[in-house]
Amino acid sequence: MADNQNTGRNGQAHAYHALATVFAQGFRFLAWINGLGVLFSLCAAVGVIDTSVAPGLFRVPLAAYIAGLALCGVGLLWSYLAQTALFGQLVEGRHRRNHWVPLVCTLLAYGLSLVMFVAGCWYMLHLGELADQNPAYSSQSYGQGGDDVAPSDQSGDASQLVGASPVDIVARVRSGLPARMS
Repeated sequence: MADNQNTGRNGQAHAYHALATVFAQGFRFLAWINGLGVLFSLCAAVGVIDTSVAPGLFRVPLAAYIAGLALCGVGLLWSYLAQTALFGQLVEGRHRRNHWVPLVCTLLAYGLSLVMFVAGCWYMLHLGELADQNPAYSSQSYGQGGDDVAPSDQSGDASQLVGASPVDIVARVRSGLPARMS
């Protein structure tokens, strides 16, 4: 009888180890894909990757990828609680169901992390389409004057507003005149 219990505990230990491995691999996968999404969004917004989309429009996919990373971390915390509950059951030799809530929360957080990654990819995909169909969202027309746009205009041309006082610039912008000084 004691040998049967030892065999049962050995099987539980293998199941515990497999569950811990699956949780760790799920975290690693979701952290990688969301982290690459953050990296790609930042590179496109800063200008390392040349795009025709205005840099300010990358905020939403960046927020989606960061939310995916945060949910991935929350899932890892919940998986720790599930593993702790299962390890306690293994040590005590009693079967309880106190690990179900952290397990469901882990799966929910990991699932929402994947949803946020897909949402970030979907929005990133449609940014290019939006810039192509509506020139007002492209980086060339983002702002008032094509040459004075910052930070997307990195051509090195000196602005004609350098010698003007800030009051003159604000007055010109409010009156609807072009911001260029003649």
